[in-house]
Amino acid sequence: MPTAQQKLVTLAQLQMQAERIKLELAKYPQTEVMNQAITDKIASENLSSLQTSDTIPTPETAKGNSLYLYKNPDSQKFEIYALTGGKIERLDDDEGAGSIPQDQIATDGEVEEMLNEVFPQTL
Repeated sequence: MPTAQQKLVTLAQLQMQAERIKLELAKYPQTEVMNQAITDKIASENLSSLQTSDTIPTPETAKGNSLYLYKNPDSQKFEIYALTGGKIERLDDDEGAGSIPQDQIATDGEVEEMLNEVFPQTL
């Protein structure tokens, strides 16, 4: 009957097993190849995909099952487009706004005042 000491694995044995696993994994396709195979399978199954685009897609070039990520050169923000009902629609809702106007941002004092009105402090 094995003793507890015989059941232990040495560091050398673990390292040797790790090397065997690395050699076995090296037999399989690289990550890029696997990612392309997954993308191709998604496309062949007519599932949706996300694509980057250097231009806003047109109804003629866009696929109905794809979302297009376009970086607006003016705002440097990404915009999302899709083909819906035969035309290209922008899906994100910030309309390229760069920031919130300063007059629409509450100050710390205004927030504290509002909180005191809503949640009055009891003494």
